[in-house]
Amino acid sequence: MTPTIPRKTNRDIERHYFEQFAKAYALPDGAPEYADKPDVMLKGARTIGVEMTNFYLHSGGSAGSEQRQRPLRQAVVTDAHKLFLDARGRKFEL
Repeated sequence: MTPTIPRKTNRDIERHYFEQFAKAYALPDGAPEYADKPDVMLKGARTIGVEMTNFYLHSGGSAGSEQRQRPLRQAVVTDAHKLFLDARGRKFEL
């Protein structure tokens, strides 16, 4: 019978990636404390909270990619701003 390997918990995965990050970047002095929200607290002269997240990059041609979505968002905000000002709204900036 093949032994089953226990599945890593989300906390185990976050700890692994934070430790990799800490090896690559100089962090302020402090001992890391692993928790849930935020995922890591660095307690030293200042307390810093770190929340780990997943980031996905779509192909630039994909309709869901930031490269395709950004101009659409900007056009909608520009059009809404113009309509608002044309209706004698007060000037504002985003």
